[in-house]
Amino acid sequence: MRKLMLLLLGAILIGILSYFCFLDKAGVIKDDLLSKTQSAYASKQMNWVKPAIKGDGLEMTRILTLNGSAPSLALKDEAGRIALAQEGVDGVDNRLKVAKIVVIKKPEPEPAAEPLPVIVPVDVKPEAVKPEPIEVVDVNMSQKPVFSCQDEFKKILASEKINFQYNKADVKASSYKLLDRLVEITKKCPKDAILIAGHTDSVGSGSYNLKLSKNRANSVKKYLISHGINKDRVRAIGYGESKPIADNNTTDGQAKNRRIEFNVMDIKDLPAIPKVKKVIKKHKEIVKTVIEEKKQDVAVFSCEAEFKKILSKDKIQFDYNKASIAQDSYKVLDALVDVVKKCPNEKVSIEGHTDSIGSKSYNLKLSLQRVKAVKDYLVKKGISADRLEVVGHGESKPLVSNMLKEGRAKNRRIEFIVKGVK
Repeated sequence: MRKLMLLLLGAILIGILSYFCFLDKAGVIKDDLLSKTQSAYASKQMNWVKPAIKGDGLEMTRILTLNGSAPSLALKDEAGRIALAQEGVDGVDNRLKVAKIVVIKKPEPEPAAEPLPVIVPVDVKPEAVKPEPIEVVDVNMSQKPVFSCQDEFKKILASEKINFQYNKADVKASSYKLLDRLVEITKKCPKDAILIAGHTDSVGSGSYNLKLSKNRANSVKKYLISHGINKDRVRAIGYGESKPIADNNTTDGQAKNRRIEFNVMDIKDLPAIPKVKKVIKKHKEIVKTVIEEKKQDVAVFSCEAEFKKILSKDKIQFDYNKASIAQDSYKVLDALVDVVKKCPNEKVSIEGHTDSIGSKSYNLKLSLQRVKAVKDYLVKKGISADRLEVVGHGESKPLVSNMLKEGRAKNRRIEFIVKGVK
């Protein structure tokens, strides 16, 4: 019995010693992580970051909490990436506040002193004082409204956009107030004509975009006429994707390129309306062309939708940190090959994305190597290389935050985008 008690007492002592040893080790790990992270920030002259680790002892986590005030949003994100790159860190809780920029207003200049009154001597007769000659300026008053109306159109449409239903020419109800303001400006220059120009981005075929831009410009024209603007003063024209003002390879650029412009001009300079006789003579050709365009447009959008459907369920996987495709992804690629074959007249862009682990230059190179590997697979399966283009974006276009593992997994992806008629 005595031996049993001694053994039990020894086991309890060993357990207590182990517990305190673990606590001591947990403290060492915590100090080590904080020391490495603080050194990394010091080397970047980012001493405004105050890292901390959630929990102590058995409840200690390996998630870094970042406190302090960052000079800018970009430096806040950079601080998060530095913390996440430290060995042993599982996650980052970025609580850095972005410092507000204080704008100091310049003092307004003091008003100029009023000129002193001119005193005429009493003995000078009024007839002797010659009046100042009045400068006569030849101003063509008919031109004044043109420039003021044009400036007003540009000012309003630079801050607000006329929005339409997705892929349609129907104006959204939320844009009616904007159109009413444009109507009022048009009424201020009654002797001048308005050319309403429609523009699109480059998504879809060129013929489809041209038609959509014309229809949208016509919708705006009809709104103006229905609100009291003479139909002879208004023309609608569509330019499709031919006159971009931004890069069509980005979402922001595409949004800027989808626009309606108002151009003030002389009525005699408006584009002529096609005569009905010419339309009747070429009626059969027009019908044939419209049918072909519709077929192409349907192909573009159905293929695009099918790509998104497949890649939303399954991802193209690669070997870790390499461009070699994992065998488990061959079935997904075969399904994508079948979709590409269903739109034989369209070009397809294969675009690669990575997470933010590693340098930007390395991630850009890796994304390009991976999309090239996908292209090679499609070519081996019978797809013409001329129909495929590859783009590597690296880490520049994340879907979600790269702070957590789940977000990084979503950002590592391959996308198929239909570019239009080849």
